[in-house]
Amino acid sequence: MSCNKLEDSHVYGSHLVSDDRFRRFVFRELNEMRKREFLCDVIILADNGCRRFPAHRAVLAASSRYFHKLYNGTTLARYSRETILSGICDRELETVVHYIYTSEVCIDGDNVRALLHAAYNLGLDLLTLACEKYLVENVHHENSIELMVLAQMYSCDKLLKTTGQCIGEHFLRLSNTQPFFRMSPRQLQQIIADDDLNISREEEVYNAVIKWIRFDYERRRDDFPNLINHIRLQFISRRFLLNTVDKEPLVTSSEFCRGLLADALALKAVDRKKICIYGHLHHKKRWRTHLMKVIMIVGGITEDPGSSSHCYNPLTNTWYSVARIKQDRLDFGMSRVGYWLFVVGGSSPRESGSVLASVERFDPKYNKWEKMESLIQARSKFELAEVEGKLYSIGGTIGGEPLTRDNAVECYDQVNNTWSSRAAPHQLRHFCSTAVLHCRIYAIGGISRCGTVLSTVERYEPQYDRWMTAAALNTARGGACAVVLNGHIYVMGGSSERSALSSCEVYNPSMNKWTYFSDMSIKRDRAGAAVFDDKIYVFGGSYGNVVIDTVECYDPAVGRWETVAHLPNARHGFKCACALVNKELVREVKVKAKSEKLI
Repeated sequence: MSCNKLEDSHVYGSHLVSDDRFRRFVFRELNEMRKREFLCDVIILADNGCRRFPAHRAVLAASSRYFHKLYNGTTLARYSRETILSGICDRELETVVHYIYTSEVCIDGDNVRALLHAAYNLGLDLLTLACEKYLVENVHHENSIELMVLAQMYSCDKLLKTTGQCIGEHFLRLSNTQPFFRMSPRQLQQIIADDDLNISREEEVYNAVIKWIRFDYERRRDDFPNLINHIRLQFISRRFLLNTVDKEPLVTSSEFCRGLLADALALKAVDRKKICIYGHLHHKKRWRTHLMKVIMIVGGITEDPGSSSHCYNPLTNTWYSVARIKQDRLDFGMSRVGYWLFVVGGSSPRESGSVLASVERFDPKYNKWEKMESLIQARSKFELAEVEGKLYSIGGTIGGEPLTRDNAVECYDQVNNTWSSRAAPHQLRHFCSTAVLHCRIYAIGGISRCGTVLSTVERYEPQYDRWMTAAALNTARGGACAVVLNGHIYVMGGSSERSALSSCEVYNPSMNKWTYFSDMSIKRDRAGAAVFDDKIYVFGGSYGNVVIDTVECYDPAVGRWETVAHLPNARHGFKCACALVNKELVREVKVKAKSEKLI
């Protein structure tokens, strides 16, 4: 019998061992060898630096495409004791070498640009992706143009897409900034060619381009014909074309530009339905110009089961029918992020009353709802709030049972389409109302786990994932609705231990105090509310067994409530929020005043 084999070894089978501890041990030992300069066969230097970094050629070549090519070729660098790198300083070189030996790096606003430059040029692909991810997570309108330039320079596709979306979203704000005026012609062309550009009128794009040209007129005037080719001239008003565009020297001095202007004026006479036969980009209207700001009413129980979504335009006192959500629900959460509207959780209006975890997002571009990642924990009778692009579900119940502290709050990250748990408030509650003021979420009133109607208020700070106590309401109430207007929180209606309420309170954050303001004309429990053009609109609700179909409006400048409209269908258990819809895809609904309806 062989001493190297177990007896009857064939009965043991095989087992693959993959030990991460050993892998980490080897790299830890290699790093220690590097620090002691043990078996190091190369010295890395920055061309303008003064520090020397001993290393192992094999480790560098295995980690970096640049070093692999350098040490695998026939150049003198393969045999030279020293390798000098250009375009990198000692500080970043030390960070890069440390990363190669440990896979650890600390990225911050001070070093990310230099690290991205080094990682890209050295072929450290994973470090490049890490820098790109950091930048993507920190894109905002103030740095979007600068980061777009970085994305193009270092081929960061995801960062380029994110910055492009940010620039398009904040185009009008950015068009008056120095970074905008310093953009290259090619970069500006890419932006104004975007169909998603956030504008209300095409004239805004034309004015922005003219300002960019005039910032450096002599050098940029020759770029105008190419840029104007991406302006949808046909959708500019005839008056503006004749009074402004036709008198612009940049246009009149160019035969090409004059031709585009003539085509645009000619298309004004073409039947609107026939415009789509033109395939040129500047004949396609930007879809954002179709958007209309409205107050969306979604879900709940109505007398018409086939209708669950409507929107209301207070400016014209007009109702429209909107695409129906995929899954009917009531007592859910709803909030807007950008131009999308999210509907989250709730319970089924059917006899089963099952609690839902599903999430839907309304896309105004296509007037469609689409499914998104579900909640970790199904819930109903809760509130949804948005802070800096993230959604927070606050409180609620699972069936008839309150949520626990482990699942009371969840956060949705739209970028990654994921939910995660957050710190629970001190008081677990359902049927509370929420409001976001100065990037803080206020959980107001509601009903406790033991069924007590609450007056307590807590404030959540997402940045620190912590809850703080705020001043309590004057009247305990659950099922109230809340909005933010002019730096104050307004809370309307709800119900006390005894009955539904018509009373309203306003919170002054500087004084940390609630005071009463004008009562609504009728008691409303579980109504919906939204702010539109500095006025508060409250929709529907109920008291006792009566469902209300009226809409009341409160103007703080006047200080009183006024009934301004009726809902298309009496409903309860719904939600409302300011939203955007595509006015070309919604259908106007005629509404007649109705009497209150029993439930």
